[in-house]
Amino acid sequence: MTFLELTKKLRFHCGVSGIGPSSVIDQTGDYERLVDWIRDAWTEIQNTPGYWRFMWKEDNFNTVAGTMDYDIFTNQNIKKLSKQKVYSHNVAAGRTSMRMLRYMEYAVWKERYFKEDQTKQDVPEYFTILPNTQMRIWPNPNDIYQIDIEGCTPPVILAANDDEPAMPEEYHMAIVFYAMMTYAGYEYAPELAQLGSQRWVKFYDEMKKNLLIKTKLAHKPLA
Repeated sequence: MTFLELTKKLRFHCGVSGIGPSSVIDQTGDYERLVDWIRDAWTEIQNTPGYWRFMWKEDNFNTVAGTMDYDIFTNQNIKKLSKQKVYSHNVAAGRTSMRMLRYMEYAVWKERYFKEDQTKQDVPEYFTILPNTQMRIWPNPNDIYQIDIEGCTPPVILAANDDEPAMPEEYHMAIVFYAMMTYAGYEYAPELAQLGSQRWVKFYDEMKKNLLIKTKLAHKPLA
């Protein structure tokens, strides 16, 4: 369903009078709130914990010898990084040199390696995420390495009438029932809140079962 169709579904299931809205643009009053609640519901669903299949992305970037910090969340358009699936290989040697980079919490990295020579270069073995969200690769790369990453893209905000949520259409009503809970809170409608909650939980359970990606390693790390 499109953004507009979802908004109309919300109006119908909430019992709001009228047959609209005719557009998600430039609405006022009840229709403006319905539009906002659908938009917010889809954004919040994308932000729920876990890695959704419909937001999954694979990407890569090359290191620069002597440079250990990289802004992957901006340059690679990644919001949530799968820390168990970061791999590195020497570009000149090819993919036969591939190895898994092990994740290390920043506090642990700082305790172990902060006092070491930061300019010393070697084959990368670890990575951490800095407080400023940059990825730090350790040791400082001594050559050009391709870093393969996986993760989720940032939420996509619904804007135009024909915009469609990326998840499979059979789950689109989950957005409506999520938004219904917000409507019910605004209107102090406990029965509607209960209905929205029950239907949302049912959809969400199915979504977690069928649309969440398991991120734990199912194999031994590459040497």
